[in-house]
Amino acid sequence: MCRRALRLWLAAALATALAGSAIALSPCGARAGAALIAVLPSRSRTLAGVQIALVATTNFARTRSGRDILRAAVAANGPFAPDLPFYHVRMHDQTVPYYLGRTRRS
Repeated sequence: MCRRALRLWLAAALATALAGSAIALSPCGARAGAALIAVLPSRSRTLAGVQIALVATTNFARTRSGRDILRAAVAANGPFAPDLPFYHVRMHDQTVPYYLGRTRRS
């Protein structure tokens, strides 16, 4: 489900970028100031495409957010013992100590 939703968002970002490119490259090259006219859709498509792609990353929040992962772990197994160490393997989320309540340095 997550990949399918991401594909839909990225397809929307690509469609936005292609539509902006088509508008920017439309036959207005013979007129004076055509380059200036072509810049606006080009910049707008870039902004809209990047914004859509950033919104697409929210599909990964449940699998990449330290808060959501820790909530699921606590719900399944109970709270973490404060005296046990907590290790990160292949990923380091800097918010994990905060969500574990371990913000003080020893």
